[in-house]
Amino acid sequence: MELQYSTRDLARAAVIAAAYAALAWISNFFGLAFPAIQFRLSEALCVLPCRDRKAAIPGLAVGCLITNLLSPYGLLDLVVGTLATLLAAVWSGRCRSAWTAAVPPVVCNAVIVGAMLAWESTGFSAAFAGLFAYNALTVGIGEAAVCFLLGVPLLRALEKRGALVLDCDAVYHEMLRTDAPLRADLTAAFGDVFAPDGGLDRQKLGNIVFGDAGALAQLDAIIFRHLPRALARRMEESGARLIALDAIKLVESGLGAICDVTVAVTAPEEVRVRRIMTRDGISEDYARARVRAQRSEEAFRADCDAVFENNYPTPAQAAFAAEEFLDTIIKKSKEE
Repeated sequence: MELQYSTRDLARAAVIAAAYAALAWISNFFGLAFPAIQFRLSEALCVLPCRDRKAAIPGLAVGCLITNLLSPYGLLDLVVGTLATLLAAVWSGRCRSAWTAAVPPVVCNAVIVGAMLAWESTGFSAAFAGLFAYNALTVGIGEAAVCFLLGVPLLRALEKRGALVLDCDAVYHEMLRTDAPLRADLTAAFGDVFAPDGGLDRQKLGNIVFGDAGALAQLDAIIFRHLPRALARRMEESGARLIALDAIKLVESGLGAICDVTVAVTAPEEVRVRRIMTRDGISEDYARARVRAQRSEEAFRADCDAVFENNYPTPAQAAFAAEEFLDTIIKKSKEE
């Protein structure tokens, strides 16, 4: 899966890391963090990758790393314990419900941390197997109690209060690695555009389609044919009351027809070029080619119900303005 991190993603990851460390230190203060049966309150956050992989996976890993600086097991726990949390977060990110998302941290910590504790006590001696079984059981019990009794209700409460935001670009890039029909259609249309590691060679495909209206239209047609089914599955599984689709070609793809309200997010061309260059690490010429391949701002304004002008100098200011704008949109939609 290819992930591109925005400033907002990194900010959310930092908040999660800080929350994890703070909860773990609170648990440690009350003697709950490092005994045989650990009840780290912070482990309740380990279900978050189920709904926010981009921020929760690195946030949990960094939070655990910071927490384990205080571990009585030293460097061993700093490395192995953090690895257990990272693997659990990646696994939870592939889960679709709160209940299944609580399983990976229980399993990973029981097995990996249980083995670490057994090795730290006896090495790979004859006593290792029995001690591993005991540690896996006690660590698993504590982890299960926190994840299922606190983590699952936490995730459900967040889901009820918040909205499901589907980043269509992120979903598309996930499909580029996992969706065989999409990959086959792209290869048939544009040749070998996949790198040796299996990921899309975006620069190669971009050089083919940007500047060639026919090739770009063909690429759009392929994406529009495959993307809706992946979005529909995620919307159905989420059970969210409010769903936002973040898509650069919402109207052209036909997805706008299923939305109660459509919003165009605009910014001056120079601002967009600089943002793309910073975000994707590409040249100015390539960034301009991507921007100019898009429809004009006037077309977006004509096709959408509302317009949000994102010309704010900092992500924090833009986020604050966007929240106020969204509140207005939701209130207006409910009145209608």
